[in-house]
Amino acid sequence: MNSSARTARLINRGMLEFLLTGDARIYGNGALRNEGTLLKSGSASLKIELGISFINAGRLDLGAGTLSAVDFEQVAGEIRLNKSALATGNNQFARFRLMGGMISGSGIITGTIENIGGTLAPRGLLTIIGAYTQGPTATLDLAFNGLTPIDDFGVLQLKTNQDIGGGAAIDGELRINSTGDFRAAAGDRFQVVNCATSCQGRFARVSGSLSPAFNGFAGAQEIVVAEARAAILVGLRPDTATMRRDEANDYTLTLVNPSDAALTVSALVATLPISFSYRSGSTSGALTSDPFDVPDLTQGKRQLRWTTPIAVAAGASTTLRFGIAASSTIEVGSYSVDLQLQVGANSVSYTQLAPISFPLEAAQQISVAIPGSRLLDTDPPTLLISNVRASQGITISTRIVCPFASCGKLNAVYLLHGNQLFTMTTALAQKAGGRRQEAEALVQQAGDYGFWDGYISGPSVFPGEPTKIFPDWEDHRACIYFDYGGGGGRPMGCVPGGDDGPTPQLYDPSGIISDAVTGQPIVGATVTLYRLPGAAPDTRDATRDCRTVDTRGGDVWTGEAPNTGQRENPDLRPLQIDPPVNPQITSSEGRYGWNVVSGCWYVQVSAPGYIGKISALVGVPPEVTDLDITLQPLTNGAEQKNIYLPLVRRGSVRSQKVRYHHPRSCAGGTRGARQQTRDRRQETRDTKTRDASQIEPPHPPRARR
Repeated sequence: MNSSARTARLINRGMLEFLLTGDARIYGNGALRNEGTLLKSGSASLKIELGISFINAGRLDLGAGTLSAVDFEQVAGEIRLNKSALATGNNQFARFRLMGGMISGSGIITGTIENIGGTLAPRGLLTIIGAYTQGPTATLDLAFNGLTPIDDFGVLQLKTNQDIGGGAAIDGELRINSTGDFRAAAGDRFQVVNCATSCQGRFARVSGSLSPAFNGFAGAQEIVVAEARAAILVGLRPDTATMRRDEANDYTLTLVNPSDAALTVSALVATLPISFSYRSGSTSGALTSDPFDVPDLTQGKRQLRWTTPIAVAAGASTTLRFGIAASSTIEVGSYSVDLQLQVGANSVSYTQLAPISFPLEAAQQISVAIPGSRLLDTDPPTLLISNVRASQGITISTRIVCPFASCGKLNAVYLLHGNQLFTMTTALAQKAGGRRQEAEALVQQAGDYGFWDGYISGPSVFPGEPTKIFPDWEDHRACIYFDYGGGGGRPMGCVPGGDDGPTPQLYDPSGIISDAVTGQPIVGATVTLYRLPGAAPDTRDATRDCRTVDTRGGDVWTGEAPNTGQRENPDLRPLQIDPPVNPQITSSEGRYGWNVVSGCWYVQVSAPGYIGKISALVGVPPEVTDLDITLQPLTNGAEQKNIYLPLVRRGSVRSQKVRYHHPRSCAGGTRGARQQTRDRRQETRDTKTRDASQIEPPHPPRARR
């Protein structure tokens, strides 16, 4: 194919198939862009020579042979290798830019891959003759169906190209999932990248079904996926998550050492927005001296640098507090903190911690006529209803104003109360005689969408449950997500970008809380997650501190864990549990669940009207999705107890069994307790009357004078 006559541009939006029986080439001047499907079959080679740029934005299937291009870039779509070859450039310095989309399969790629914003997914053995760099927004995707490299999980192999390359530098995301019936166990170790020179860097994020129990670690000439054993855990929390301009706030930094050896944090750097200023003299706890305050106006950031060492004993924790103040000109939005710690020879970084919201003032204009209710200063606004009669409904009005440069059409406004979803109506559209589209067009131009009304009927009102309001703009879609599996969970917030709704997931450990008598799920039970410090689950070959679904009895969970664990802190980083909510409240299905790191775990369950319970001690990994717990209901609203009271007779003592209900745990409250007290008094009088007829007086009665 010759495009030398003039500069040409060929765009494929359908299917283009190269059935090659001999080598072929495309040469000249121009560009080849694939937005459809391009298939190459046959063992012959196809070469796109210098002068022709090749951009892939569709599907490129390489069945066999070699496809080479001097100027090669992928912006979307997928390149599928099937034990085939892909080459870029005409020397050892050539680079393939993976801007988006995916490269998957097995084969050989000649040239350095710069994964800037795409996904590399080895399936089988994928060899790069050159180097591999992965940027902050790129992903390495791995799937595991067993323990054998290449056969059961993909392996990336780096080789030098004329003494150039041969190494990997990683950042961004590691996605690790199990496939088929495979269940990774504690102690499993997968060598997924082999480097001819060095593998270095650190994954900023780890996702997938094997996370957070497993993580990725780079060092020497390999990258391995293994149990996550963090050297230090970090938690950062503001005193209040919502602020206004000119207000002050304080952060609490928690450092946890989960290892059996002491460690020292030799340097600590907190990066804040430039609109936050450090309050002099506010550092307390592990350190008391002020940090170096280094503003960077060009980046819009401020760094607080502490250089005094912080020692953390084995298995211990320490805290550091410091204060900030917000400027009078800070814009509406959410602002977070980045942390960098130097621990020995390792530099540990965490991003987007402890967000603080500065809400739009107009969004706070919510009115509700319920005595004692409170509007919380949160984003989105949250209303707490403290007192309402069962027959009393609630009408809530709010004014919706766009906090962005543009919001587009306002599709709907959702009102969430507990686990219930209501749709609000626009008061402006009603005043416009029902011409909703016309009214929406008017308010869209000004960014003011007017007042919206929502009604919650009396039987649907639950005092103490939060009520939140979510505008669903066309440019900023609302996504209501939940803090546990199942479709009836408790709404927690809004995810930027939008989604169709909550997706049920299986977590480990997870299960269902149900009534031991009826078998029905218990809604609203409180489930708290605990971990035994320093304890490790059984491996495939060794017995350790707790059993798993594959060891010592399998997935039949009996008995109770020793209640000596520590309640897991959801604020620690790296993330130890997901979702980071502890305790959880069971959904309409009675379900709860977390993803957790490797360890020995148990849950403690309580529910109104039931006797609380502690689960068995379970080891993770593998996943535990059947930690179901049944609770015994209290009898007549009170826990029945048998108490033996002595019944005294003249000349003898005998015991009588008396049934007694503790009045404080009685469902009838004070009135029921008083009634039980009267019943017991009457029973005592009847008993005395019966017993008096059986007692013989020691002397005959004397006649009264």
